Amino acid sequence: MNRHFTYDSKYFPPAPVVTIKLTVKETNLSATDLTALIDTGADASCAPLSVRESIQAGIGKVHHARSLWGETQSFSSFIVDIQMNGATLPGMVMLGYDGDEVVLGRDVLNRLWLELDGPAQTTSEPTPSIPADARPCSATNLTLGEGTMGGATQHDFVYLPMTHTSRMGCVLQPPVKVQLIDAQGKTLPVDYSPPLETATSPSGEPLKMYLGPGEAAMLRFDWGNWCTPLKQTRLMAKVNLTGDNASWNIPLSFPFFYGHCFSPNARATLFTMSVTRIPR
Repeated sequence: MNRHFTYDSKYFPPAPVVTIKLTVKETNLSATDLTALIDTGADASCAPLSVRESIQAGIGKVHHARSLWGETQSFSSFIVDIQMNGATLPGMVMLGYDGDEVVLGRDVLNRLWLELDGPAQTTSEPTPSIPADARPCSATNLTLGEGTMGGATQHDFVYLPMTHTSRMGCVLQPPVKVQLIDAQGKTLPVDYSPPLETATSPSGEPLKMYLGPGEAAMLRFDWGNWCTPLKQTRLMAKVNLTGDNASWNIPLSFPFFYGHCFSPNARATLFTMSVTRIPR
């Protein structure tokens, strides 16, 4: 099934656009339903300063950009996750500028599959179909990579990339079970809340995700009220897929940690697990 976006007629001639969501990991704030202009002539992507301020994105490096007329300007950058049609591009650089348009340049577009139909004035974003004979993903045909960690005002989170490694595609279906364990494999005393970001189909069933050879998805889980001295604790994430008896034990050793503790006498809580596709 393809998702279609109608060209924006406020431009002349009408211009191809898509609808996106920008999220900052550190603040867990998002700007949703943003209309983004597709600009294959732009090297970089940019967004209004008002958007950056609304999601409280930190100011990054200064980048220099040159216009078609040779003029050079300096722009501060910020890091966001770009979401579109259930797929996520994590850690993308956006340039903040004093304007009112979100523009996707080739730094983003070269990682997406989009079809521009000029006569029909539509942009199509294909959604991969699931072959009837596709088998469930398992620990034998997925590889979990090193995670990235961050923190926000009230919780900490980890993103773990999962890459499909076999020659035949597989189906990934929520829920994905995550437990926190110590170096000896002992399950830590954590309360596990129901997932808050489980993707569902129009019928309300968990949304199945097809991964072809070499394709990847991103697993996210969050936890709050972690009062153990984490820098002295070797943590691992034990990950199980639906219907699979095998599991991964992924070390969570990172150079930094936020470790938010609000109630020392209460147990930590793990929550907000989600799985999103990573476009090639």
